[in-house]
Amino acid sequence: MELLALLKDEFGNAITIRIFGCDTTTEEFQELPQDFEFINHGILTRPEVAALLRSSDLFIDMSDYQAFGRTGLEAMACGTLSAVPNVGGGREYAVDGANGLIIDTLDVVGAFDYIAPLLRDREKLAVMKLRAIETASRYSPDRAAISELLTFAPALSERRATFPKPIRPRVAVLSDTSAPGRDDLPGRGNERLPGPLLQNGLQANWNIRISAAGNLPTPGSAEIAVVQGQVPRQLKDHFEAWQSAWRKAGGRLIYDIGNRPDIVINKPERMCAEAADVITITTGQNLPQDLESKATIVPSFLSRESWVLGDALRAPGSPLKIGYFGTKQNLPDIARIASDLKQVLEQSNAELEIVGPYQNTDPIVGKRVGFFKRRNDPALQHPEFLSWLQEIAQWDIVLVPERTLDPAYKFARSAALGAAVVCADSPDIRGLAKHEENCLLVPDKPGAWTSALRRLLEDHTLRQHLVYNALRTLQEGWIAEQNVDIYDAILKKALNGGH
Repeated sequence: MELLALLKDEFGNAITIRIFGCDTTTEEFQELPQDFEFINHGILTRPEVAALLRSSDLFIDMSDYQAFGRTGLEAMACGTLSAVPNVGGGREYAVDGANGLIIDTLDVVGAFDYIAPLLRDREKLAVMKLRAIETASRYSPDRAAISELLTFAPALSERRATFPKPIRPRVAVLSDTSAPGRDDLPGRGNERLPGPLLQNGLQANWNIRISAAGNLPTPGSAEIAVVQGQVPRQLKDHFEAWQSAWRKAGGRLIYDIGNRPDIVINKPERMCAEAADVITITTGQNLPQDLESKATIVPSFLSRESWVLGDALRAPGSPLKIGYFGTKQNLPDIARIASDLKQVLEQSNAELEIVGPYQNTDPIVGKRVGFFKRRNDPALQHPEFLSWLQEIAQWDIVLVPERTLDPAYKFARSAALGAAVVCADSPDIRGLAKHEENCLLVPDKPGAWTSALRRLLEDHTLRQHLVYNALRTLQEGWIAEQNVDIYDAILKKALNGGH
């Protein structure tokens, strides 16, 4: 961190510093220097590490020693130049000054003096990155995997003879994405529960499977069934008979209604709620009183499998882009602030892109972006839609005008895009959104959106400040993988009959 602080002080906004592999809440991390602007991505999955490395120019490993330093080689395979310790195995693949940098990690000032000139020489950096890719191509992941398998297989076999593989309770999830006729963003239901339930931290103790085809699980085929949102139309006629047979077979039931407590007024959904051992919901608002004892609040956390945080922090440019994403249900939200948006666009050279609400009509303000093309398989809609959204949403500012029962859902996903968030103020959002710290909260009065957007368009430093703090807010508590205990507790509660 001392080296990164020196580099940030020297190059300022010309560089963006991103770190990963550690939790910002740990005591050890808190003791490190942090008086400079950086983004901590926390503990990442392999795909997230690859995505982060691909978007970087230089990877610095300041370890005292590395037996081999595979991350340095992986960075080279991603087209990123690696600076590796001069003690350890990095010399096996890194040639100093040719395809990488070999640094004395105990000499922070010396490392800075060696790295800084290269950051000023973009042409030399580009040549070295190409040589790094060439070197990495000679190392086979298959060969590495086989060598590890040969090393560990005998020990695992011996252990299994004494400690048999545990029997994991089976969980069958009927995802809301399989319901036909949904007017919603693809995969939202999947992101709410099925995605987080499939994380490795849960799969070690639970055998969880998603029913992408929208079929109710056969009674006796699992210990727990998770039904989500509206009961699909094609299943309503025999849902009552199914849940009765499921119960007779000893099955437990979790019903996730997310931010839509009003759906339990419908007969199939009411029947499902009454039969459930546990009801999961994003807020406690408006749930019928006789069902409140079953309710467990589960926020709509972000999953690392779906989101790569902090890939923006854009440099000043012209024109700046304002963005919004939503559904047809959000047309009134856009209409409510349309006059303010028109005024901002008329008085600046900013552009406004809108994803979702206007698919068959011209938008009343801004430019319509062609929507994601849905796949026939609902299970593929979720990851592909979010990947598409993060690719096209190259925005400097993102709008959150909604006042919904779950405003944190929209705020978190907007902030994850790496743009400065302008959000409608409401009591329900203030726990996550902090005015002037990680967003601008806009009161419900004429001209308020115009004023907030003008500030951001004119102040690049403020935009960076909000983006940086919003990403840190998400990384420090709004990640599904950091909240595995919440999901584990829900499954255990259901297995115990709701107790």
